[in-house]
Amino acid sequence: MNVLQELLGPVPISEFLQRAFSRAPLAMPDRASRYTTHFTEADFACMVEHPCSTLRVVRNGRMVQDNAHLSWAEAQDFHCRGHTLLVRHAERACPKVRAIAKAFAHFFHSPVDIQVYLTPNHNQAFGWHYDLEEVFIIQVQGCKEYTIRQNTLNPLPVWDNMPADLGYERETSRLRMSCRLEAGDWLYIPSGWWHIARTQAESIHLSIGIMPVARLKVFAFLAQYLSQVPFWCERLTVVPRSENREANHAVFKEDDKKTWQAMRTQLNDILAQEQTLQAFMAYLVEDKRARYVESPAYTTENERSGELNTVLQ
Repeated sequence: MNVLQELLGPVPISEFLQRAFSRAPLAMPDRASRYTTHFTEADFACMVEHPCSTLRVVRNGRMVQDNAHLSWAEAQDFHCRGHTLLVRHAERACPKVRAIAKAFAHFFHSPVDIQVYLTPNHNQAFGWHYDLEEVFIIQVQGCKEYTIRQNTLNPLPVWDNMPADLGYERETSRLRMSCRLEAGDWLYIPSGWWHIARTQAESIHLSIGIMPVARLKVFAFLAQYLSQVPFWCERLTVVPRSENREANHAVFKEDDKKTWQAMRTQLNDILAQEQTLQAFMAYLVEDKRARYVESPAYTTENERSGELNTVLQ
């Protein structure tokens, strides 16, 4: 069964994609009720202890331990003392979570990272932040209240425009909404939207992050598509060819203009071809794209850059 259609219930997927996806938050009660009994304590213990997942211990916005190596009993002790247990890449540790990740990755043709939050009563993990990913939150146990706010500072985040300081204090948007999730409810938060969660009753939730596919993806496609064309594999000279810096600058400028013009002409011709469009669309739905997080500028330790780069509050 399609997991997204199961969550949407009577709402057609096409309607969700047209009206909400990447546009506006959406919450639905009870549609995720089967997940309230889907996971056992042994599942959570496996996620915490597994070497392929990453455990973080957080308390009210302060990172206590990152990449922690704890037994389930040790992690529970932190939890009992008011700390949130955050498991990144839970899909690498638990087959049940992996099945959910595969279903979303297959549907959206994009990499998926699932985080699991185990949060004590009246605590929170992070302050105001936004995520690069499209986020689906499934409330497994307990209750959380979310406040969501439109982002006017960086409404379309991608890897290369994520700032070190997200700058929530500079946000001026008046569009704000609140949502209370109880066990069995789910919430969709579009990429880039500010949000903060406050636990009302001891909580466990899944955060399913889907990497967005931006128009910039065409450049990654072209690098692969044109790698068999000799013209695009020719080398560019980027070192000085003279001791005379002024003469050097003039020569480079003229050569660069000629090369750029040739590249522009070739690229215009390629983009005008129907077969290029067909190849690009085939590239976007290629199965292997959904198995890897493509990050030219960040390491795997800050894939969820919205949560990592925010000033914890």
